[in-house]
Amino acid sequence: MSSLQTSPQPIFTEQEQQVWQALVISERSPLETIPEDLSAENVWLYLNVVCKGLTRAQQAVSRLKPFFGRILLLVQKHPHLYEQHGYKTFSDFITSGVPALFGISRPEAWNCIRVAEQINFLPSGKMEELGFSKLNLLAKAIKNSTQDGMAIEMVQKKRDEWVAIAEGNITVKQFGEIIATKQQGNDGENETVALILYVSTDVKKRWHDFVRTPEIQAYCGSESEGAILSRLMDECELEWTTKEHDAGRG
Repeated sequence: MSSLQTSPQPIFTEQEQQVWQALVISERSPLETIPEDLSAENVWLYLNVVCKGLTRAQQAVSRLKPFFGRILLLVQKHPHLYEQHGYKTFSDFITSGVPALFGISRPEAWNCIRVAEQINFLPSGKMEELGFSKLNLLAKAIKNSTQDGMAIEMVQKKRDEWVAIAEGNITVKQFGEIIATKQQGNDGENETVALILYVSTDVKKRWHDFVRTPEIQAYCGSESEGAILSRLMDECELEWTTKEHDAGRG
């Protein structure tokens, strides 16, 4: 068995712990920290340590982000927490306060909130196992498949169906493709149709430039205008409704 294979919770040996500490506290460049004349044995040792560290970091991110989203939902219920830092509304706090105070971007914060809202029933270990990218897609799939007023049994059935798919041996990209296919529907309820919007020439140009931007296509995982529009609505819906709620509260 290769020594690169790790358990779900990789543990450093004493020797690996020393290397890890040297790496994470080092102020030197990678070239200085891992010199050209490093022995072959130590090259493999460093490779093992870095891979274990990356695995741990990814596991920690997947476990902590849903907690972060849950905490933000509780912060929303206690406005004085963000008001004392100079933010008048919760949306202002997420947009400006969270990046400034905690170094987490606005889109990431809203994604964490969405996951906390839609997948609060999953154990943290299962969330860690799925990974945050899948959790983010899963939250959107569940939200788009359920509506207010739907019977609890039906909501639970939809949740279970999507979780079972996410748990399958599929990549994040494959999961996204499955979601897109299922939500298009084969029963005629969500068939592909043409959407006609009357906009100014400037808005038309901005839209064409927007959907053809490689970074936008990469972020959305698709070159399809429909997929990009859907992702745009997903990103904006929670934020905009929260802003309106804040405005009403004020």
